Amino acid sequence: MATNDDDSLEHWEGLQHWQGVLSPGEMKALRWITLDPTRPFCSRDLMESAGIRSKGTARNINYKLNKQGIIELYCRSIYAFYKLKSVDRSKIKKSVTLSRMGGNGLRRVKIDLIPLLDSMAAEELCRVHDVRLTFLAGQLYNLLLSTGVYKLELGSKDIFFGSFEWSKYRSVQVFLHCNGKVSFVLDCGNCPIEASTTGFVSMAGFLGGIRNQLLNACRIIDGKVIEEAVPLVDVWKVVSWHYGKDSAQEFSGEGFNITFQMWCGLLARIYVHEQDHSRKVRFEIAQTPKESLQEVIAKKLNLCCGRCPGCLKQSS
Repeated sequence: MATNDDDSLEHWEGLQHWQGVLSPGEMKALRWITLDPTRPFCSRDLMESAGIRSKGTARNINYKLNKQGIIELYCRSIYAFYKLKSVDRSKIKKSVTLSRMGGNGLRRVKIDLIPLLDSMAAEELCRVHDVRLTFLAGQLYNLLLSTGVYKLELGSKDIFFGSFEWSKYRSVQVFLHCNGKVSFVLDCGNCPIEASTTGFVSMAGFLGGIRNQLLNACRIIDGKVIEEAVPLVDVWKVVSWHYGKDSAQEFSGEGFNITFQMWCGLLARIYVHEQDHSRKVRFEIAQTPKESLQEVIAKKLNLCCGRCPGCLKQSS
């Protein structure tokens, strides 16, 4: 035994229960894990410290031990980190080792997350990226399909209407689905949109231009297509977007990527974002408003007037 920790002794004695149930490789890994129950570990740790020879074998061992209820997921970064299931999280004394590939092998860096976040000032304005909006326009799918110009995507049977460039780091892809929905996917991770009046007006204006192109394409096929066939941008539903801030200063440390679920159920992510020659820490949450663009913007800017369906303020 490498430690006198009471939990370690308890788990060491419990190993006898798994003799004959687990394979020799799984038992070998479990013996190493129980040497220090307070240490989160990943498949790479099993390879480097427990003598497991291949990455696939290490991953399979973690999968089997997790399925047997011996270990459980502790957190996920580039690697999935596990802990012994019966060890209380409050007893985890050591910081999680976040790993990334670099140079001739794996370089490891210890991140003490809370002091890191406390030490970093964030930019004043929040921003959004990876924005997905949808609306219903059932007749458009069959209309575009009838021309033979637009081809169906394999598997999904979606029609790809086109990709539209907003700026160097911003583009929008438009898909028409066979269920009548139209999706606008705004990719702008390297140049997020400011959650401000200016930012949202600029975004709505660009989307409105693409909306007109879609409407005109349908009118070329059928001149009877009316304006209301493609709803105005302000009533499109915001299905999801990533909302957050970057650090005000650049980050010079090792890269890391942590995803976790907050107490309210939202998925949060903290990672080092690299763009050109800039490296900053990005703090973001994945939000799924599922409300109209008008309602979502009004809530973000606190501009509700008391008359719109999603208003935050009471009418006087």
